Amino acid sequence: MSVNIEIKQKGLFKKKITVPEIAELENLSYGIADGSYRLVPGEVGQYTILYNLDCIGRGIEVSIENDNVNLRLNLPTIPKEIKLFYRLTERICEKLKLKEFYRDEEKVNIKDAGVFYEPDKAACERALSDITHKIKTQDTKEFYIFGAMNPIALGIKEVETINGSLEAFEKFLTELQQRDIYYAVPRFYKQQDESVLGVYYVGENVVSAFPYQPKLPFIQIQDVANWYAMLPENNILKYEDFIHHVEKQDDYDASRFVIQLSKEKIEELVSAYKTEL
Repeated sequence: MSVNIEIKQKGLFKKKITVPEIAELENLSYGIADGSYRLVPGEVGQYTILYNLDCIGRGIEVSIENDNVNLRLNLPTIPKEIKLFYRLTERICEKLKLKEFYRDEEKVNIKDAGVFYEPDKAACERALSDITHKIKTQDTKEFYIFGAMNPIALGIKEVETINGSLEAFEKFLTELQQRDIYYAVPRFYKQQDESVLGVYYVGENVVSAFPYQPKLPFIQIQDVANWYAMLPENNILKYEDFIHHVEKQDDYDASRFVIQLSKEKIEELVSAYKTEL
């Protein structure tokens, strides 16, 4: 579910505006999502994510086509990001000297932009309630949302912490995404027999979030034969040996745990569980 805004310029003499200029209007950071939906900060692409480092939600997606600006807000999101979404819309219109924009294809005067805050907030509350219900009734074990920084899996622990509150949701998303953590994703390699291997790379003394189950539900890689962890100096472990013999600091979200491996622990793992591809 999302809200889409299009800011159209008419006539022959359209004003130019760039993504960095849009970000500057509200002192926002920006970046693009890589193939695993992790943020690459400071980059501009066909679709760029704008976000506030002080209060990180799901980000606002922006694209520019034929000098028209398109904004997208994915729901549910945090209350401050809803306000930011419409405030940014107003600022862009003012900069381009426009008095109207289109929200989900409906024309809106910029003076009325603020009236959508409460309906969008209510929509977020309903969506969060629906997610909570599905998880608590075991209709789904995990529910993924795409944060500004990376995907986040909500499970029973997370929805109980949030407890249906958008303010608690805001605190949860911000604190999680402000953590200085490497969000590990696999690389895939095809063997001579056409089988595919999935490999996670592990660094020394790097605080990292690794999945309990080596998979990404939003990337369609068929028939991964085996999963591995690649430790420094090209030492290979089976992924199941890796996750069962590391000391987990805490949970990152419903699907991931946090580790930081010392040189000594890496040497211990390699000595006991090293394997060959």
